Amino acid sequence: GGMSPALMKFLPSGTMAWYRSVESTGPAVGDYFTGDQASAMMLDVYGDLLVAARMDNGANVMLRRYSPSGALLWSAMMPVPQGSGATLTALTADAVNIYAAGYAYDSTGVMWLAKFSLASGAQQGATALYHNENDGDYIPGGIAFNGSYIYVVGTKNVGYNNDIFIEKYSDTWSPSPELSASVTAGGESYDQGRDIKLDASGNVYATGDYYDPAAYNSYCWTAEYSSSLS
Repeated sequence: GGMSPALMKFLPSGTMAWYRSVESTGPAVGDYFTGDQASAMMLDVYGDLLVAARMDNGANVMLRRYSPSGALLWSAMMPVPQGSGATLTALTADAVNIYAAGYAYDSTGVMWLAKFSLASGAQQGATALYHNENDGDYIPGGIAFNGSYIYVVGTKNVGYNNDIFIEKYSDTWSPSPELSASVTAGGESYDQGRDIKLDASGNVYATGDYYDPAAYNSYCWTAEYSSSLS
C-alpha cells in the first residue's frame, strides 16, 4: 500500500487525545519520496491547527484546518503552480490569510509561493518563482509575513554544495509577488536555512545549520537582518 498523512494530538501526560488521517488519492506507492505525506504544520492565531500535505505523488498540495478538538474546519486542494513532485515546506498566517512556500521540479527546481484565506481555505494566489538555471534548486525552510512583505529562508542546492538564501517578496499577486531583496550565505559544503521569524520592529531572524568539512561536524547558525535584509 501507499503512504498517507496522519495527524495526532497528545496530552501533557502522553495520552493520545485524537488521531486523524488523510486517505491517499493517488496510486498506491510505498516509496518515501513519492508517497503522500504531511510536510508542514502550525497553530494559527485562533489556536487552530494548519496542516499541509503532499498528495497524488506531488501533483497536488492539500491544506487543512483543524480545531483543537480535532474537528475538520475545511480542506483545500491546490494543483502545483509549475513542475511536478511538489512539497509544501513552510507555513505562516496572520488573522486573515495563510502564506505557504514550497518547491517542485521542472527542468530545475522551482520554488513557489501561495496564499489562502484562513477562514475558508480559498486560494488567493499561487505562483512559481524561477531563479537563474545555474543557481540550482531553491528549497524553502521557513516563511514569515509582516503585513506587507513575505520573507523566505531556505537552501540553495548547487551540485554538491548547499548555500543559504533569504528573500523578501511583496504581498502582490497580480501577476505574482515581486522580489524586493535577497541575500545568500554559506561556505564550501552543506549549509541550510531552516526557519525565519520577525520581531515587532521588523527585524528578521533566520536560523539553520552548516557543515564544517575540516572538523567533520555540523553547527547551528543564527543571523539578524534589518527589514531590508541589510
